[in-house]
Amino acid sequence: MKCTIANLSARLKQAKNKAATAKKALITHRNASRHIESGLQEKVAKLEKAATNETRLNAQITTLEVELKDVEDQLEHVRNEQEERFAMGIADAEAARIRTLQQEEELMRLKPLSTELRLLRVKIFKCALDRVRLTSLFGLVVEVRTVVKVGNVTRDILPQSGSSSLDSSHYYFPQDGIAFPLREGDMYSKSLEVLVYCEDGDELIGSLVLPLINFESNGRAKEYNLEMSPGFQNIGNHGEITLKLELWKMS
Repeated sequence: MKCTIANLSARLKQAKNKAATAKKALITHRNASRHIESGLQEKVAKLEKAATNETRLNAQITTLEVELKDVEDQLEHVRNEQEERFAMGIADAEAARIRTLQQEEELMRLKPLSTELRLLRVKIFKCALDRVRLTSLFGLVVEVRTVVKVGNVTRDILPQSGSSSLDSSHYYFPQDGIAFPLREGDMYSKSLEVLVYCEDGDELIGSLVLPLINFESNGRAKEYNLEMSPGFQNIGNHGEITLKLELWKMS
């Protein structure tokens, strides 16, 4: 009997120990489960927060995309307007250019027929010739006379008195100038001729021919090269004549 009680007591004690061990294991497992659950809840919270942020960012992206589309549409509209204005400006400029060309063409067609009176004023300032070589060629001091012709109208101009003593390469002329009445249409068909002769004879030293259609009314004197006659091409540099042309309307 005593043996039985002792066995039961030992078995009970063993059972209590097993129960305590099992309880301890359960508590450990429960704590581990709670820790895992807490970690999972934290991850879920982070995921939910990330999902919320993603939703907010997607909404912002959608808003920005709409705003960007509006800006692109506005830019496209402005670009189209600018291209239209530019194209219209080019078309208007081209139309204006064509009108100007047509007007100029019509004017050029009519001007050669114009009978409006003009006054062509010619001023000869100086004639550059190698006077030393001229003197050597003729054996005496050579003076010149200048003949100016427009069409059938001829004018003679003599150098200033005593101009031969001023220097050895130029003949100087009075500044009064000479005038030729003509019609506007003559400017398209006639030329100005300047002929330089020896004063005491008809020997041509050099000449200049200027088509009046090339006339430039800039109010400035200009130098022109003379075409030297064959007998005078050996006197050195080509001769030059300085003159100014002015065109006036006659009322």
